Amino acid sequence: MSEFSQKISAVRQLMEKRKLQAIYLRRNSSFAWATCGAPSYINTAATDGVAALLVTEQDQYLITNTIEAPRLEKEEKLVEQGWKFQVSPWHAASMLVEQLSQGLKLGADLPFPGAEDVAGEISRLRVNLLPIEVERVRTLGGLCAEAMDKTIRAVKPGQSENEIAARLAFEAQSRGAQPIVNLIATDERIFNYRHPLPTSKKMERYAMLVLCGRRQ
Repeated sequence: MSEFSQKISAVRQLMEKRKLQAIYLRRNSSFAWATCGAPSYINTAATDGVAALLVTEQDQYLITNTIEAPRLEKEEKLVEQGWKFQVSPWHAASMLVEQLSQGLKLGADLPFPGAEDVAGEISRLRVNLLPIEVERVRTLGGLCAEAMDKTIRAVKPGQSENEIAARLAFEAQSRGAQPIVNLIATDERIFNYRHPLPTSKKMERYAMLVLCGRRQ
């Protein structure tokens, strides 16, 4: 079975276990998992994205707006993957979900009227990585290591923590790894704070750099 087929099968097994007829996935993490790596976010700080998925016993729908649909279709190739696009103006997406799930016993990974909470079960599905996902994690780790190594070698006394953070973000993003955690401390700040957000303080002797990257 393909990665996509295995994940749709896992969602439907969860539906059967919970005696549901559909599952609605709106979290960015759930969307990326079920689509084998496609991003649904615009605001990187948001929990839910601008596209969502509805899996029923027979079909799998992708629900989004007229702004995002072209990118998801042409660049992410989600029609080819097997999703049936349901597109509406940006302000009417929830109406599409209600129409498609009308009369069905629904589960959801975020609060949704009338739906049962399946966020925990979806999280457990996500953390059991398939071999291809393990390779993605290894690739991401390598990219972050390269970004860290390149940045460390460029750090010099007199640079501010903000400058170092900017370089680390550049090196990560240029390799396709989104820097979702970028912590920098220099000198005494290393010992004073567990999670040091970068500041304008300039490095005198040494620096600590922390990076967490996201990809697919």
